[in-house]
Amino acid sequence: YSTSIKPRKGIKRNNLIQLYRWKSVLNNNLSQDSIIQLYTESGNGRLNPKNQLNIPHLISTPNRIRKVLFKDMDYWDYDMSNSHLSIFQGLCQNYDMDCPYIREYNSNKSHYRNLWSDKWYKDIKYIKPYVISWLYGNNNNSVPSNPFYKTLGLWRMKEIKKDRMLSGIYDEIQIGRKIIIEKHKTKSGLLRNIMGKETQPKSTNGKSLCFILFGIETKVLEIVNELIGDKMKVLIYDGWIGEEIDIDQVENKVKSTLNMDIKFHKDSMKQDTFILK
Repeated sequence: YSTSIKPRKGIKRNNLIQLYRWKSVLNNNLSQDSIIQLYTESGNGRLNPKNQLNIPHLISTPNRIRKVLFKDMDYWDYDMSNSHLSIFQGLCQNYDMDCPYIREYNSNKSHYRNLWSDKWYKDIKYIKPYVISWLYGNNNNSVPSNPFYKTLGLWRMKEIKKDRMLSGIYDEIQIGRKIIIEKHKTKSGLLRNIMGKETQPKSTNGKSLCFILFGIETKVLEIVNELIGDKMKVLIYDGWIGEEIDIDQVENKVKSTLNMDIKFHKDSMKQDTFILK
């Protein structure tokens, strides 16, 4: 039993360290008993945590700790559902490319994630990043040089490559990525994303696509913020923490503005906690 107790002690210690750190920053001169969060704009328009500050940021804070911080405030945690593949599908659709496999997966992701997890005896948290990695330049070859080879193993990677749905998603990504990148090139050959950011084409098509998709992700959150205003309390990459809002209204606004079917998921921030003394 000792081997199972030690990891739990480590988790408890790490949680306590983070909670004590958050407790200490509430005592500040700028906004007493409030959380200070500062962001910096990246080259693609995405807002990242401001670095080199002696205060923690909610973006890099585990969700279990966030729930402790926001307990009893009746806030909700919102994020885009399958954000990058949904944006990718929306772009392909706008450029007259149909993606039946990606569309089917986005529409029934829970079904397929459970199916794959049961089929290959692996938690979906290990399979999902592998699929997303195809957007950004990774291949589906079952070779030791693949970054997911150690995590998934040879036999799983071979089965994934043979799977009709996943191989279809992979093929659509290869074709759609080239179309999207070409559509975002200016006359001078630069890449320009929806946030008005420009850059030289990246060293790989995956990095170029990242510049484009992250720009649209940021634009979506900008549209949401314009709609709900102060009900958005904290921005967290492809989501936010804030007051309860009408998700249908938000999805319809994004659809009418960008012509993309972006869905949102919400999770209550309520959670039992304990008192630090």
